[in-house]
Amino acid sequence: MMGFDTRSNEVGVEEFVAVILPSFRVHLDGALMMATDLALFHKASLGLFPAYVYDRNGGVEIAYLEEYLKGKGVELVYANDTEIRMFGTNIIGLGGGKCVSYEWNEMIMGILEERGFDVIGIPGSQLSIGGGGPHCRTCPILRD
Repeated sequence: MMGFDTRSNEVGVEEFVAVILPSFRVHLDGALMMATDLALFHKASLGLFPAYVYDRNGGVEIAYLEEYLKGKGVELVYANDTEIRMFGTNIIGLGGGKCVSYEWNEMIMGILEERGFDVIGIPGSQLSIGGGGPHCRTCPILRD
Protein backbone atom coordinates (compact mmCIF):
# COMPACT_ATOMS: atom_id res chain seq x y z
CA MET A 1 0.00 0.00 0.00
CA MET A 2 1.48 3.32 -1.02
CA GLY A 3 1.15 6.37 1.15
CA PHE A 4 1.75 10.04 0.53
CA ASP A 5 3.73 11.91 3.17
CA THR A 6 2.41 15.48 3.10
CA ARG A 7 5.27 16.69 5.30
CA SER A 8 7.95 15.87 2.75
CA ASN A 9 5.89 15.66 -0.46
CA GLU A 10 7.42 12.25 -1.17
CA VAL A 11 5.78 8.95 -1.87
CA GLY A 12 6.59 6.40 0.77
CA VAL A 13 5.82 2.76 1.30
CA GLU A 14 3.60 2.09 4.30
CA GLU A 15 3.39 -1.65 3.69
CA PHE A 16 4.84 -4.02 1.15
CA VAL A 17 2.93 -7.23 0.47
CA ALA A 18 4.94 -10.07 -1.06
CA VAL A 19 2.60 -12.56 -2.70
CA ILE A 20 3.80 -16.07 -3.43
CA LEU A 21 2.33 -17.34 -6.68
CA PRO A 22 1.75 -20.97 -7.63
CA SER A 23 3.82 -22.41 -10.48
CA PHE A 24 0.94 -22.09 -12.96
CA ARG A 25 0.68 -18.30 -12.45
CA VAL A 26 3.38 -16.18 -14.13
CA HIS A 27 2.27 -12.67 -13.13
CA LEU A 28 0.25 -11.28 -10.25
CA ASP A 29 -1.96 -9.29 -12.65
CA GLY A 30 -3.21 -12.60 -14.01
CA ALA A 31 -4.95 -13.16 -10.66
CA LEU A 32 -5.34 -9.76 -8.98
CA MET A 33 -6.10 -6.21 -10.02
CA MET A 34 -6.72 -3.46 -7.48
CA ALA A 35 -8.69 -0.25 -7.39
CA THR A 36 -8.73 1.80 -4.19
CA ASP A 37 -11.35 -0.28 -2.39
CA LEU A 38 -12.12 -3.02 -4.92
CA ALA A 39 -10.05 -5.97 -6.12
CA LEU A 40 -10.58 -8.48 -8.90
CA PHE A 41 -9.39 -11.65 -7.20
CA HIS A 42 -8.77 -15.25 -8.36
CA LYS A 43 -8.91 -17.34 -5.21
CA ALA A 44 -7.51 -20.51 -6.79
CA SER A 45 -4.29 -18.61 -7.62
CA LEU A 46 -4.02 -16.49 -4.49
CA GLY A 47 -5.34 -18.75 -1.76
CA LEU A 48 -2.69 -21.45 -1.85
CA PHE A 49 0.12 -19.69 0.01
CA PRO A 50 0.26 -16.96 2.64
CA ALA A 51 1.68 -13.55 1.79
CA TYR A 52 4.33 -11.65 3.72
CA VAL A 53 3.30 -8.16 4.84
CA TYR A 54 6.27 -5.93 5.62
CA ASP A 55 5.76 -2.62 7.42
CA ARG A 56 7.88 0.50 7.06
CA ASN A 57 9.81 -0.39 10.24
CA GLY A 58 10.92 -3.77 8.93
CA GLY A 59 8.31 -5.82 10.77
CA VAL A 60 6.72 -8.72 8.97
CA GLU A 61 3.42 -10.55 9.34
CA ILE A 62 2.18 -13.59 7.51
CA ALA A 63 -1.38 -13.40 6.21
CA TYR A 64 -3.52 -14.87 3.48
CA LEU A 65 -4.07 -12.17 0.89
CA GLU A 66 -7.85 -12.59 0.82
CA GLU A 67 -8.19 -11.94 4.55
CA TYR A 68 -5.59 -9.16 4.47
CA LEU A 69 -7.49 -7.26 1.77
CA LYS A 70 -10.84 -7.76 3.48
CA GLY A 71 -9.30 -6.46 6.69
CA LYS A 72 -8.29 -3.29 4.82
CA GLY A 73 -11.91 -2.80 3.71
CA VAL A 74 -11.33 -3.93 0.13
CA GLU A 75 -14.34 -5.49 -1.62
CA LEU A 76 -13.31 -8.62 -3.49
CA VAL A 77 -14.84 -9.54 -6.84
CA TYR A 78 -14.02 -13.18 -7.44
CA ALA A 79 -12.98 -14.19 -10.94
CA ASN A 80 -13.55 -17.82 -11.89
CA ASP A 81 -11.27 -20.04 -13.96
CA THR A 82 -13.04 -19.17 -17.23
CA GLU A 83 -12.68 -15.45 -16.58
CA ILE A 84 -9.00 -15.91 -15.79
CA ARG A 85 -8.44 -17.68 -19.11
CA MET A 86 -10.10 -14.67 -20.77
CA PHE A 87 -7.76 -12.23 -18.92
CA GLY A 88 -10.58 -11.22 -16.59
CA THR A 89 -8.36 -9.68 -13.95
CA ASN A 90 -5.80 -8.30 -16.37
CA ILE A 91 -7.24 -4.82 -16.87
CA ILE A 92 -5.70 -1.39 -16.59
CA GLY A 93 -7.05 1.49 -14.54
CA LEU A 94 -6.81 4.92 -16.13
CA GLY A 95 -7.97 6.90 -13.09
CA GLY A 96 -11.25 8.68 -12.57
CA GLY A 97 -13.19 5.43 -12.56
CA LYS A 98 -12.12 4.44 -16.08
CA CYS A 99 -10.45 1.17 -16.98
CA VAL A 100 -9.59 -0.87 -20.07
CA SER A 101 -10.42 -4.53 -20.57
CA TYR A 102 -10.60 -6.92 -23.49
CA GLU A 103 -14.02 -6.56 -25.11
CA TRP A 104 -14.85 -10.25 -24.63
CA ASN A 105 -14.42 -9.98 -20.84
CA GLU A 106 -18.17 -9.37 -20.49
CA MET A 107 -18.77 -10.77 -16.99
CA ILE A 108 -16.04 -8.75 -15.29
CA MET A 109 -16.87 -5.66 -17.37
CA GLY A 110 -20.51 -5.92 -16.26
CA ILE A 111 -19.54 -6.27 -12.59
CA LEU A 112 -17.28 -3.22 -12.80
CA GLU A 113 -19.92 -1.17 -14.62
CA GLU A 114 -22.49 -2.08 -11.93
CA ARG A 115 -20.05 -0.59 -9.39
CA GLY A 116 -19.78 2.67 -11.32
CA PHE A 117 -16.68 2.09 -13.44
CA ASP A 118 -16.52 3.24 -17.04
CA VAL A 119 -15.03 0.19 -18.77
CA ILE A 120 -13.55 0.58 -22.23
CA GLY A 121 -13.52 -2.68 -24.17
CA ILE A 122 -10.73 -3.16 -26.69
CA PRO A 123 -9.91 -5.91 -29.19
CA GLY A 124 -6.77 -7.82 -28.37
CA SER A 125 -6.64 -11.10 -30.22
CA GLN A 126 -2.97 -10.85 -31.16
CA LEU A 127 -1.72 -9.90 -27.69
CA SER A 128 -3.82 -12.60 -26.06
CA ILE A 129 -2.26 -15.25 -28.32
CA GLY A 130 1.03 -14.48 -26.60
CA GLY A 131 -0.60 -14.62 -23.17
CA GLY A 132 -0.90 -10.89 -22.51
CA GLY A 133 -3.71 -8.64 -21.36
CA PRO A 134 -4.37 -4.87 -21.38
CA HIS A 135 -2.26 -4.37 -18.25
CA CYS A 136 0.71 -5.87 -20.13
CA ARG A 137 0.59 -2.92 -22.55
CA THR A 138 1.40 -0.37 -19.87
CA CYS A 139 4.13 1.16 -17.79
CA PRO A 140 3.49 2.61 -14.31
CA ILE A 141 3.43 6.39 -13.96
CA LEU A 142 3.19 8.63 -10.93
CA ARG A 143 0.16 10.89 -11.15
CA ASP A 144 -1.51 13.41 -8.86
